[in-house]
Amino acid sequence: MKAGRDMESLSKMLHSIDGQSYGAYRRIKGEYLSTKPSIRLSIEYVQGDPFASPSRISVFIPAQTTHLDSSLFASLLSRRTTADFCLRLFSDIVQGYSQRSGSGKSGQIFVDEPSQEILSRSAASLDSDGCLKLGFYIGLPARGRRILGFQAQKLLVQTLPRLIQAFVGTLDQSWADLKEHIRVQQLQHTLRSQLKPNGLVAFVRDGSVLVRQSGHSDLPLDREEAVPWRGPPAMQVRLKGLCGEDIIGTGIPKGV
Repeated sequence: MKAGRDMESLSKMLHSIDGQSYGAYRRIKGEYLSTKPSIRLSIEYVQGDPFASPSRISVFIPAQTTHLDSSLFASLLSRRTTADFCLRLFSDIVQGYSQRSGSGKSGQIFVDEPSQEILSRSAASLDSDGCLKLGFYIGLPARGRRILGFQAQKLLVQTLPRLIQAFVGTLDQSWADLKEHIRVQQLQHTLRSQLKPNGLVAFVRDGSVLVRQSGHSDLPLDREEAVPWRGPPAMQVRLKGLCGEDIIGTGIPKGV
């Protein structure tokens, strides 16, 4: 990891600005290294007020900490899919660590929760060396507009590393889910690559659940309540799956 100040220097700085006006928080902007776990903390933007948009934080976690296999960052597709999985996992874990403590957004941790789509996002990325970046937001603690330096030290120097350790531990136990996440994305990529050669613009696999839970959710309706898709025989096509198996569904031809 890149050189940077250690977490002890961050602790001392936060203690020194305790009780000062909120603007003094700008002094902590920068990068800090933690050894337990081995991560690099980057404080990229510091809010000017406890009621303003929260401070932007990134954590860089090397492969030796996440234990991610090199096959997971060998291609752009696998890196994007692995980062997407990690973001979803991290978003779930954060809920147990975010707790308001002070004025405005003090003590709260915010993550941009991903939608159903697997996309490249600034909230999570994986580089070709296996370093995972997680981006999120933290409300730096204050009472009124005075800094709560000791609470900030607890949040950034103690709670945040515990949060990352919990994430890494859960990731260690989620290999089967991660592999399935990647398999599904690879299958989707394989099917999409066959659309244009077959004169298609879309494909809906037989048995798919298209209806959503509500107008405010993009999650599929429970299969016990939904009617699985069955297309008209005249539009049925066969595409090839990851192992050359037939995937049967409805092909929407160009021009429709």
